[in-house]
Amino acid sequence: VRKYKEESIPKDVVEKMVHAAQHAASSHFVQAYSVIYVTDQELKAKLAELSGNRHVKDCAAFFVCCADLKRLEIACEKHSTEI
Repeated sequence: VRKYKEESIPKDVVEKMVHAAQHAASSHFVQAYSVIYVTDQELKAKLAELSGNRHVKDCAAFFVCCADLKRLEIACEKHSTEI
């Protein structure tokens, strides 16, 4: 997709997407990631610049997925294993 509609994503659609991601399989069901939902135009412009992807600033919303190593560390401790 290289051109986005100028309309926001309905809240129920976003909630369904997040729900699906939260229930996706992961090791020990840890979900060792955090998701940040960005709709602010200034933040999207900064993310577009940082990522080198100009399309980020033009989309209605952007999901930033971040590895959460602390959650992974806690899961490893719980299961007596190493990262």
